[in-house]
Formats: sequence, C-alpha cells, structure tokens
Amino acid sequence: MTTTTPTNKAGRAAGWIGAVAIALVVLLVAVIAIVHFVPMIFGSSAKATIERTDEDREAIIDALTIKSTSADAECNTDNYGLVKFQIGALEPVPDPRKWSDALGTPIASSDPEEARDELQQTICEDPLLGASYLTFFATDVRNLLIENTGVDIVELNEWLKPYAADPNEINVTAAGFIPLLDVKDPSEAQIDAAMDLNRDWQHEAEFVNTLLDRFEVSEIDARKSIVNYHLAIGGLVVGNLPAVERNDKQENLPALIFSLTEKDQCRELLSIGANVGDKRPELFEAKECEPTPTPTPTSTTPSEEPECTEDCDDDGKTGRWKGGDGINVDPGEYTGETAPDVVTEEESSEGIVDNANQTPGSETGGQSGGGATSHGDEGRGDTGEVQDDLNGDDDDGSSETVVTNPFG
Repeated sequence: MTTTTPTNKAGRAAGWIGAVAIALVVLLVAVIAIVHFVPMIFGSSAKATIERTDEDREAIIDALTIKSTSADAECNTDNYGLVKFQIGALEPVPDPRKWSDALGTPIASSDPEEARDELQQTICEDPLLGASYLTFFATDVRNLLIENTGVDIVELNEWLKPYAADPNEINVTAAGFIPLLDVKDPSEAQIDAAMDLNRDWQHEAEFVNTLLDRFEVSEIDARKSIVNYHLAIGGLVVGNLPAVERNDKQENLPALIFSLTEKDQCRELLSIGANVGDKRPELFEAKECEPTPTPTPTSTTPSEEPECTEDCDDDGKTGRWKGGDGINVDPGEYTGETAPDVVTEEESSEGIVDNANQTPGSETGGQSGGGATSHGDEGRGDTGEVQDDLNGDDDDGSSETVVTNPFG
C-alpha cells in the first residue's frame, strides 16, 4: 500500500502552480505579440471618432466598388501602348526629390484637379508608388473601414486581394512589373515579356486611379495624418528598389485631399491624401461639418451728443453731422438708425441751394420715407439712395449736400 506523504502533496502542488504560472506568462507574451505585430503586418487600426449609419455604409459600398476601369483613369502611353517607367524613389536628393525617405518627387501643380491628374499619371509610370497606394487601400483603408462601418473594401474589389500584404513587400511587388530594371542587354524574349508586364501594370494602375476618381478633390491642405508611408532605412536600396514601410512619425504637411462624402452633405465619410512633397499616401481622420458662424449684430445707437462738422448754422439744425457711430457723413455715409431729412432750397433759411432728393422735372424732392420712386422711374430711392447722395453720387456731380441735425 502506497502512502502519500505531506511532502509529496506539497511538491505536486508547487509543480501545478509553476505550470500555471508558466502558462500565464506564455499567454501574456502571446497577447503582447499580437497587439504589437499584427497592426504592423496587416495595417493600422487607427480609430475614427465618427459613428457611421446604414446610409453611410451604403454610400461607401456604392462609391468604393470598382468592377471596371474608367476612360478618365487610363494611362498615357506611347505608340506601342507602353508607359515609360520612372521610379521617383530613385531620383537624387534634394533635387528633384526633397527628402532621403521621400517616396517620390513633389506634386508640381497647386491646382487640385491638375494635381490629381499628375498623381494618377505618376502612378501609371511608377510601380513602386502605385503598389504603395494599392497596399495602402488593401490594408490601412480596409482596416479603418471594417472597424468603423463593417465594409471590407477588399471583398468589394477582387483586384485588391494580391496587395493585402505587409508593406515591406511593396518593392518586391513593384519590381515584378519591371523585369528589365537592371538588365543591360535584354534578349527579344525578355523584351516581349517586359512589354506584357508593362501593360499588366497599366491595368493595375488604372484600377487604383479609377478608385481615386471616386473621391472628391477640393483642396490642398495641411492635416495631421494617422497613417503615412515612406522609404525604409532612409531610402536605402535593398535589391532592385528601395523598401517601403509605414512611417512611425505622423506628418502635418500640405497634402492633396481626397474626400468621400454623401451627396449634398459636407461631412466626410473617408479622407485620404497625397503628400505634396513626395506623393506618399496618407490617411486622415474624417472631418465633421464646420458650424456656421453666428453673425454679430452691428450697433446703430446714435451718439448722445451729436456734433455738426461742416456748413453749420446757429439754429442747431442745418449742416453735416456725425452718424450714430461717430462716422462723419462727409465723405462717408450717414450711419444712424434713420436717414436725415434733406433741406431743399425753399426750406433753407440761409438759401443754401442743393436739393439732393429732388426728382428731375419736379419742384421739390420727396422727404425721407416719403414715397420716392426707384432709379428705373427716374427718381430717388428711400434710405439707400439718400446715402448715395450723401456720398456725392448726384447725377450732376455735386457734393454740396446739406442735412439737418438728425437727432433733433
């Protein structure tokens, strides 16, 4: 008969505790690894702060589903139907490339529509930049849309599936379309294969350009990015092309803004951009509508002590007077609550002749508020036309308008 001693029980208990502790440590390490590395592989999980409705989701699905390319998104080609590949990331620094980690050369045009055309043709000619946009849509934009709306842009667009991969593979993908990149004396077979791949790339570029055409381009603006791409290791070339990666530093530089909005709505459903400095793709938090500013009312309270400034008479009534906010009516406008009376030749005790409100062909003018006709009837308006007269805008060129004290 075997007897279990207290010592054996304690040993087994300690063993179980140790095993559980090790399992918990392994689980913790696994969780940390998932949190840290999965976003690096499959894209950013940057959160938008705006909840989306069913109507928003329908609008996004309708806008981002691309089954075929559009004529406007076609690449410009030569007589052989080919584009001339020009890799912006291989250009020298600082001219024309601005930074060592710049993904391409700057956008030349300051006009948003022209800048869009320039970007799209560059995507046709530069597979490294184009593959960056394809990966950007298939990972970062995809993850943001899934998190906020449940819409999967890759499921909507089969042509994006090959690009739902780590951005570190962008340079390898791009080089696959440029087989003669480092070939000095290609054979006829190599040339034929390269021509076929050139046309294959145009097909990819035209799909992403068609997708970009679904966005509204209205401005070039400096916004804080939540995702942006750049060249890894300061643009060091590894293999045929430099490696591309997500930048761990976010930019606040001018970008060509691509916004997805509902019809007749100002708030954004999705906002991306192309950095003006090197055309790199960027993701932004969507903006809500800006509130309409409330106009500030203008005070028209008359001065407590009006002051005559010119052509003053001892009766305290005749002359030019400061308006309610202290602006002299000569050479400005009367700015009180009501227009001043106009003194006619017949009414003036001093005989100062200038009937500013007189209708041509009549003996006396209409008083303020007294049924004057419009210019179309060869008369004077009410308050507004009197202000014209006070500005010296009489038909005869006269500026000798005399008014009574409008405050009594």
